[in-house]
Amino acid sequence: MVNRRFVWADESLQNAQRIRKFIRSKFTEKEVLAFDKLLLEFEWIILRFPDLYPRSILYPELHQAVLSNRLTVFYRVNDEVITVLFMKDNRQGYPYHQSDKA
Repeated sequence: MVNRRFVWADESLQNAQRIRKFIRSKFTEKEVLAFDKLLLEFEWIILRFPDLYPRSILYPELHQAVLSNRLTVFYRVNDEVITVLFMKDNRQGYPYHQSDKA
């Protein structure tokens, strides 16, 4: 097993905060905690199996992890680091990440 670092890019952290805020506004703290747990489990799994999720059709250099019917995470793997670049809550309709905005 290769030892890689796991990094949350600034945009993915912003996405997580926005999703947390959305969940908190529509649901209870229980769902916010479930979201946090889902992300921690994702990190643990990807560190052990970085190629578990398929490559994205739109962004072939990225892996697209559908963590639930509500959450999709995009990440990149190289020799030294796994970087979560962005994520989206499928209920919110954010089809693209910030670098795609003109």
